[in-house]
Order: sequence, then structure tokens, then C-alpha cells
Amino acid sequence: MEEASQSCIPPYEWDIEHPLTKALSESCRRILGKPGDQSPASICVGDFNHFSNAGVPTVIIGPDGRNLHAGQEEVCLKSLEQLVAVLLDFINISVTALEQKIR
Repeated sequence: MEEASQSCIPPYEWDIEHPLTKALSESCRRILGKPGDQSPASICVGDFNHFSNAGVPTVIIGPDGRNLHAGQEEVCLKSLEQLVAVLLDFINISVTALEQKIR
């Protein structure tokens, strides 16, 4: 039987000081009036664990809803619209920052 340490996925953690994390938090602040959740770890498991543990900057973001990943799952449409606005703002911030570095 495998040891638990070999069969477990490492915890998901992200760098809240990473420039992309800061830019996404700023987009949340600009669109929603508050920064996104800045907890540096999550108890859930997904592809983000593998990317994050490989050193790829990774965050979890999504709309609000009910019954997540269960029967009768629902998403709040207003929250989905806000998410789209946050992501568009984040893209604009990121593109602007890249353009400034290129110049």
C-alpha cells in the first residue's frame, strides 16, 4: 500500500504578492468595490493544484451560485456578468502593463 504522502495532492497555495494576483485583486476592487478573497490557500482540489505546485501563477475565480458541483447547481447571472467585467478589466490592466514593458 502506498504511503499517504505519495498518494496525496499537495495543498493549493498562491502568491498574493505576485503581480498578476495583485492585478486581479485590483480589478475586483475596481469592479466590485472590494478586493477578491486574499486567502493564500484553499481546501479544494483541482487542476490548479498541479499548475500552482509547478510554479505557474494560478488563482481561483468564478461566479457565485448555489449547490456547487451538485445536482440542481445554479449560477447567479448578475455575479456572472460581474465576473466577465472583472476579467475584461484584468486583461486591460495586464495588456497595458505589458505594453509599458515593451516600450
